[in-house]
Amino acid sequence: MKLVSVIIPAYNQAVYVGKAIQSVLDQSYQNLECVVVDDGSKDHTYKIVNEFNDRRILYIRQLNQGLSAARNTGLTISSGEYISFLDSDDLFTPDKLTKLIDVMEKNPEIAMAAGSAYLINHNDEPIKRQFSSTLPEDSSKLLLGNPLHVGSVVIRRDWQEKVGLFDTNLRSYEDWDFWIRLALAGGKMVSVNHTVSYYRFHTAQMTRNRSQMTHASFAVLDKTFLTNNLPSNWANLKEKAYSQAFLRAAANDFVSNEFNEARENLSKAFQKNPELLQNDGKLFLNQLVGWTELPKIQDPLSFLETIYQHFPPEIHSIVSKHKKKFLSQAAVNLGFKEFQNNNLKEANRYLKIGLAYNPKWIFNRGVLSILRKSILAPQR
Repeated sequence: MKLVSVIIPAYNQAVYVGKAIQSVLDQSYQNLECVVVDDGSKDHTYKIVNEFNDRRILYIRQLNQGLSAARNTGLTISSGEYISFLDSDDLFTPDKLTKLIDVMEKNPEIAMAAGSAYLINHNDEPIKRQFSSTLPEDSSKLLLGNPLHVGSVVIRRDWQEKVGLFDTNLRSYEDWDFWIRLALAGGKMVSVNHTVSYYRFHTAQMTRNRSQMTHASFAVLDKTFLTNNLPSNWANLKEKAYSQAFLRAAANDFVSNEFNEARENLSKAFQKNPELLQNDGKLFLNQLVGWTELPKIQDPLSFLETIYQHFPPEIHSIVSKHKKKFLSQAAVNLGFKEFQNNNLKEANRYLKIGLAYNPKWIFNRGVLSILRKSILAPQR
């Protein structure tokens, strides 16, 4: 079995770092080293790490330099032929390394394999939302957004060395920048249909670092489009890539109730990519539904209704004509989703809202069936 280096950057995460380390030690793939880089923590991170009696753990402490620098330190001192990353408040599933390395061993041309991640809260309880999606078949589409959770990948050392280290100038999206550079270097990346990690979402993240993330998103794109000899299929996506960045910024603005900034960013997104508003804004509205999957959203339908109330004036007439139809479909979709999650009360609530927007749903057999089951179900 080839050695795998798991790099855990840690900064003031003493509450969770022990669980992160244990999830590495509990891997079914046992030939590993767990490199914990303490990035100048002021809590008792060292004490937690020191409680483990396992020779596979390597602990190093440095002055606070940021996440990218901490990962780079881990890359520099580690020695595994394969590399994986785990943030200090996240977790691996027990078979994460086995699943991904098995794929890579059978396909030596693969530079990186990526699974998916499920969201958990501060109590390790599932949020029932998947964080990452599959990699695009056309690697240039990576410019449109980061589809991966950094804890869900395994990379070959030789490809990491070819691409280089994480960019310490980036305070966020440094992983997205790395995937882009790997793709441009010719590294083949594949998705594995298996949950391999748990991404911990904290309530404090709902509004924290909004401007930092927006700035980093544009910084990654600025850097990429300054690349010498950028392939034409990548260069041709420039306007769409920036449009998507403005849409991400707008989504975060809406989450934070920063409606003026949200409107400004939406307007810029539409200027960069007018196709978003063609066919009565169908493409944009489809993406808008995707925003409800953000872990920050507590009530998806209320979130959509709020966005409708704060559209920029120049697009309000385009997308508002189908407001009731759009919101009724969204409500019904949420109702079916809650029913699948066995949450009959919420399913009933969403379906009734869908009916209020569009009474014709009463003739849908699925809607009627769920409503009947939710009414007849014993009350908890």
